[in-house]
Amino acid sequence: VSNTIGNSVSAINPDGSKKWLVPFQGKNLDLAVPTIGIDNTLYVNMSNLNGSGGTIYALNMADGKIRWGFDTPPGFLMTPAIAADRNNNVYYGYGSGVVYSLDKNGLVRWEILAGKGLKTPSDQISYAGIAIDDKRVYVVVGDSAKVSELVAIGEK
Repeated sequence: VSNTIGNSVSAINPDGSKKWLVPFQGKNLDLAVPTIGIDNTLYVNMSNLNGSGGTIYALNMADGKIRWGFDTPPGFLMTPAIAADRNNNVYYGYGSGVVYSLDKNGLVRWEILAGKGLKTPSDQISYAGIAIDDKRVYVVVGDSAKVSELVAIGEK
């Protein structure tokens, strides 16, 4: 999978030929590393070029077809982090310290404020991303240049 032009996502075959390409008009692929779920769903975050939030997309890895999209709130200050568990639930953290859990259909399961939510660099979900285990979701909140803390969110 690659970000070929900035506003598209493509998959490459083992021989180097293009498998598929999905353009996203008016959007740009964020710096977040795409995440692949256990069922080979590709999760990518595309930000709106006008700065008004973006959309997390679930793509079929076989053909690039969009399974669903979840609109992210406007005003996040950094690239969001995405992780998927063995039940294809998606965990998404964005700039103001809020973490979402989406089900395999892109519907919100829950949301929680992991940071202080003041929209300052010290309260952001870190580029370190999101980690998950069988019982918890872990996010790093803070300014990577200063002090950060690991936040464990209880039962998934």
